[in-house]
Amino acid sequence: MHGFKLTNSTGLNLMGGPITVFDGGAYAGDALMESLAPDEERLVSYAMDLSVEVEKESRPTDRPDSSMKIVKGVLIITSKQNSKVAYIIKNRADEQRLVLIEHPQRQQWKLIEPEEAAETTRSMYRFEVAVAPGKTETLTVAEEMPVSEQVRLTSESVDRVAMYLRSQQISEKVKAALSKIVEMKTNISRIEQQIAQKQERLKQIGEEQERIRQNMEQLDHDSDLYRKYVTKLTEQEDEFDKVRGEVTKLQEERNTAQNALEDYIANLTVE
Repeated sequence: MHGFKLTNSTGLNLMGGPITVFDGGAYAGDALMESLAPDEERLVSYAMDLSVEVEKESRPTDRPDSSMKIVKGVLIITSKQNSKVAYIIKNRADEQRLVLIEHPQRQQWKLIEPEEAAETTRSMYRFEVAVAPGKTETLTVAEEMPVSEQVRLTSESVDRVAMYLRSQQISEKVKAALSKIVEMKTNISRIEQQIAQKQERLKQIGEEQERIRQNMEQLDHDSDLYRKYVTKLTEQEDEFDKVRGEVTKLQEERNTAQNALEDYIANLTVE
């Protein structure tokens, strides 16, 4: 669009309304202007510039930089998201054009390239680009946004913690700490698997004993099969007591390992 900047230098409030623009004594276009306070400046567009074309393209960006640290058992992952946009400006006119590119401002995004804008509004950056007759210029706007993620290592699974270990942006100290947590969590998982297996065996013994007792109800107490069932029940009771004792021991071992893990993580601060 063709446009101009208007400054209210009257010292009075300038009421808004329609404007007819003349350039060199010839009609150039129409505009609708909002009210202006004294000394306020406003950018006004009034006609399409058919000689200038602007194309917007997204450009590839670098992989986001990231870093990790652990503070009192919380893994803090900080990274920077990158965004890059190119405005390709073609001037087919016989005279130079000063093109004002408006690029939206986004919350939490920081302008990296160019270092600063020619102007800044509440919602837009404005960049000035001079384009010679018949030439093409490119304006590249690069931005970055910090992103932070906090992970409580106590509640994370072994696989999740191991995934953080595969990150390339990790210090040796943080890597060593996460490796130890994986080792401790793996040990706890192993104990829990053993507990589950033995509890399953207790369930099987209980079901077998129930079946045997039902069969014994139909038998003569002096029969060989009845005595065989009694022997079997006695053997199963011995196994049941043994397995139950192993479960109790494993549960104590798991609780000790879990407390050790929680104490280690709670006091862990590594950068």
